[in-house]
Amino acid sequence: MGLLDQNNLNPRTAIQQRNPNALITSVSAQLQRSLPARLRKDADRFERLLATDFRKNPKLFKCDEASLLAALMEVAQLGLEPGAAQQIHLVPYGRECKLIIGFRGYVEIARNAGVTIHVPVPVYEGDDWREQPSSPDQPIIHNRKRRSAELTYVWCRATDGDGDKWKWLDVMTRDEIDQIGASQLTSNRQNPWQTNYVEMAKKTVVRRLSKMLPASAKLQHAAAIDETVYGNADAPVIDLLPEPITVEEVDPDTGEVIPPAVGA
Repeated sequence: MGLLDQNNLNPRTAIQQRNPNALITSVSAQLQRSLPARLRKDADRFERLLATDFRKNPKLFKCDEASLLAALMEVAQLGLEPGAAQQIHLVPYGRECKLIIGFRGYVEIARNAGVTIHVPVPVYEGDDWREQPSSPDQPIIHNRKRRSAELTYVWCRATDGDGDKWKWLDVMTRDEIDQIGASQLTSNRQNPWQTNYVEMAKKTVVRRLSKMLPASAKLQHAAAIDETVYGNADAPVIDLLPEPITVEEVDPDTGEVIPPAVGA
């Protein structure tokens, strides 16, 4: 069931009117057919997330109709959530709607294929760090010492399902990460490599690690989609900073949310 109880909604009209609910409802049937089976039972929630994304980024309505509709179907086929989950981003590049997959998107696709990609971890100067164990029988030793020091590596491991021993491990040096970042830097002040370097470094190692994992059609498809943006040095850049997360304090006795202090 779509977001509106209206019949014969036309996506072109919805785009012209910049109406997120009408747009998503007009393609609801196609979206639900494209969704993986595990998400179809909660298709309404998925549609609400898409509509919210359009409300937050109304520039999407300036995209070409065909490009916009194709992007919506791609999101559904991948089974990734836009918005706060930061698994996938719909991005207007002029008249074209592009998809950018966050590292959480790669983690989700791998998880659905039975592989757990663990959260990538930055290593800083002064950390107690074994550069790279040679086999899964060797533990990964990393004890953080100083948070404010220079980043030197980012490492990420993947395991079979919920297993503890790593089966796949990738470690990228600062130089390797910077080579990737340099190919994507522009003078745009909103470039995420300039505004949120560590998050981009984490995604870089997850993307490379995903290429080591057992062949997954969806992982390969996700990487191909991502390359259309990150493989194009001339593409305009959008800030992909995560939305700020508000952590609500709860009174342990009453269970009520404590209002933030004035000026916080």
